[in-house]
Amino acid sequence: MTASQLVTEVSGQRDAVVLLLGDINVDLILELAEYPRPGGDGVASSQRIGLGGSAANSAIMLRRLGLRPSMLSAIGEDRWAEVAVEALRAEGVGLENVVRDPHEPTSLNVIGVTPDGERTMMAYRGANPRYSPAYLPEEAIAACDFLHVSGYAFLQAPQSLAAVRAIEVATANGVPVSLDIPVDPARREPATIRRLLRFTDLLVVGVPEARQLIGTAEPAEACRRLCDLGAKTVALKVGRDGTIIATADELVELPGLSVRTVDTTGAGDSFCAGAIAATLAALPLAKIGAFANLLGAAAVEKPGAGRSLPTLDEVQRIEQRQSARQP
Repeated sequence: MTASQLVTEVSGQRDAVVLLLGDINVDLILELAEYPRPGGDGVASSQRIGLGGSAANSAIMLRRLGLRPSMLSAIGEDRWAEVAVEALRAEGVGLENVVRDPHEPTSLNVIGVTPDGERTMMAYRGANPRYSPAYLPEEAIAACDFLHVSGYAFLQAPQSLAAVRAIEVATANGVPVSLDIPVDPARREPATIRRLLRFTDLLVVGVPEARQLIGTAEPAEACRRLCDLGAKTVALKVGRDGTIIATADELVELPGLSVRTVDTTGAGDSFCAGAIAATLAALPLAKIGAFANLLGAAAVEKPGAGRSLPTLDEVQRIEQRQSARQP
């Protein structure tokens, strides 16, 4: 099945409302020949400033797929907030539940990208952790089609409390829930995340995160054990080797796609958006994995995240290249 056919199937969910609880950042991206040693100097060959944040990136891709994403986040009252708001509004992402915090600045994320496309991030999370349960639009959560929670939300209270409460409200009202778990939350809050897996319809995780959560990095075994803990579907990212997507009864391995790696920033967020959209469209497991795999691969061919994430035309061109390489 081609990318355009998959997009057509996913686009049948154009009226689906997805609420995303997680961070809104402004990214400062520096291209480096190499990372400096401690105490040394690193001179970048270029810089870019734009929107970032795992949940915000996924929201942009969901909107480009025709869904109706809306953020549950906190930003400051500074000029970086205006950068973030302008970018999200331009993409059509809902901001009605974004809180302005007068005490903390908007999160700023400094990203160093080396020639192999690998990124290393340093962030001050600013206003993000101050999103509290009091700000949650519980009626909107109960009425939405899907709730997505970024794992970064579990790092600090009160945002962590808001994340747990949002999951409780969604579960009580039959709203499916997805979790996207990066390395640091998996390392620092493994017990919390494991406890929430029984409420999780879609878990997006990588091999390093799986090791932190359940003690094994063997992909098939990791999927099995995460499903045993309650996750209904596990989408396990295995880097250049592709994706494994699994339920308690089925496991599908999808090979990595041949792409030119420019910058891995936002690739996992794009992958996550593809998995959410395909899950909402009730596609078979293999198609969910294939679509997520394709969106993640498309993102690494472009520098930066946010508004620099791939368009659907770019996704389709990558799929066409893959098809042309097949015998």
